[in-house]
Amino acid sequence: MIYHSSYSKQLLISTILFMVILISALVYMIYQLSYIPKFSAKFYIICCAFLIVCSTIIHSFCHQIRNVEFRDGVLILHKFCGAIDIPAKHIIAIGRKTPIAKDIRLFAVGGLFGYIGTFRGNDCGQYKAYVNNGSNAFYVKTEDGKCYVASCNNAEELIELVKQRIH
Repeated sequence: MIYHSSYSKQLLISTILFMVILISALVYMIYQLSYIPKFSAKFYIICCAFLIVCSTIIHSFCHQIRNVEFRDGVLILHKFCGAIDIPAKHIIAIGRKTPIAKDIRLFAVGGLFGYIGTFRGNDCGQYKAYVNNGSNAFYVKTEDGKCYVASCNNAEELIELVKQRIH
C-alpha cells in the first residue's frame, strides 16, 4: 500500500520563502563576482558560499520524502532521489513522533523541503528525518539501533498495518 506525503501549509510557506531568499542570495553572489577581482580572497569566499547554498538546495530537494510504501513485508521510504528499505522483521518499534521542530538538528535542514537530516530528540534519540508534515510524522526503530522519522498521509493506518506484521 502506498501512502503519499503532502506538505503542511507551514512547511510549504517556509520552503517558498527559503527558496526566494536563497535564489536572491545566489543572484547577488553572481552579481558580486562580476565586479570583484578574480582570484582575490573575496572572490574565493563568495565562490565557497555559492557552492554551499547550491549544495544545500540540491541536497534538500533530493532527500525530501515523496511517499511511504509497505509491500511484501518491507517498509519503503521513497525520497525524490532514492529510497530506504526497512524489512518488517528488523523493525522493533513504530509509532507517532512528537513535534520534530523542537528536536536538536545535528546535521539537518528544517524548513527547506521539510525536515531533512540527522536530528536528536527525547523520544527517539538520534534519528534520520524525512518529514514533510510534522503532524503526520512517525518513527521506526530497527534492531540494529537505527531510527528513522518520516511522514505520510494516513500515518495511523500505516502504523497499524506495520504493527500487525511485526507482532
